[in-house]
Amino acid sequence: MSRQSVRVSVVIPALNEVTQLPDTLRAVARELPDAAVVVADNGSTDGTQDIARAMGATVLDLPGLTIAALRNRGAAAVASDVLVFIDADVLLGEGWGQPFQHTTLSLQAEPMQVTGSRCLPEDTQSYVGRYWYPLLNRAAQVNYINSGHLIVPRTLFDQISGFAEHLKTGEDHDFCQRAIAVGGVLKPEPDLRVFHRGYPNTVAGFMRREMWHGRSDFASLGAVLRSAVAMVALGCLAMLLAGLVGTVITLSLWPIVMTWLLSYSLCIGLVRRKFGRLAWRPWLHAAWLFYLYLIARSMSWSYRVQRPKERSGS
Repeated sequence: MSRQSVRVSVVIPALNEVTQLPDTLRAVARELPDAAVVVADNGSTDGTQDIARAMGATVLDLPGLTIAALRNRGAAAVASDVLVFIDADVLLGEGWGQPFQHTTLSLQAEPMQVTGSRCLPEDTQSYVGRYWYPLLNRAAQVNYINSGHLIVPRTLFDQISGFAEHLKTGEDHDFCQRAIAVGGVLKPEPDLRVFHRGYPNTVAGFMRREMWHGRSDFASLGAVLRSAVAMVALGCLAMLLAGLVGTVITLSLWPIVMTWLLSYSLCIGLVRRKFGRLAWRPWLHAAWLFYLYLIARSMSWSYRVQRPKERSGS
């Protein structure tokens, strides 16, 4: 099969994205003019479906489903060789289509791979925009491709029956682990640059987002024990609580200071392991955000509100 004959479909789950979706669809049309585009809508009431139809997308009206189910229904609605999953607030960068040509060749040669890339922040001036999100593409070890920008051959997608529809979060990690279990490989492509308009630009928003994303790690005791992130996060929380108790008992700040320094030192090491070598200033800032990330993840079990919708610049 030649590259010219590869059928590409883009699947976009959406819910009340009337302000974000037009830019997303325009970017898709610019970079993938021949692709079929499916918007799997979760019951929008703001005109999202009308906008998507007017811009040439196939629209599926699917209220009440998980985001994993939306992606599966969208994939089932099209005949394609390659599936590109993006979120409604993710923009394909200028020139994304050029490296994607090489990606399609790679997928033909090695159809048991999952690719894509971490989304970059639009706002690079905020604290988290400088010291967290841009570093994610530097990660030395990758155990999943984020479904906000995930590309997979149809054959592999069908082999593992798509995304696990019972999961409310973490469906991308689960998808990639099941792909690996049948012989798949993860090959992130940082040259496929995309920008996520949904990243928060405040530390509080960053923590709320991570609380939401970590919920699947606390779905059961087994899920906690299988998640290295959950176990490390609970360890950091335990040290924080131990420090607070020690401070109350001794009427001294030393217990909380010492336990925090121990946790922070752990995070400095984790940043080095995850992101590789950094200059000392971004290293220390990233370690602080890693600590907050772990504390937020340790509290994911308590998160009961809807998905945060804070956007950079909002």
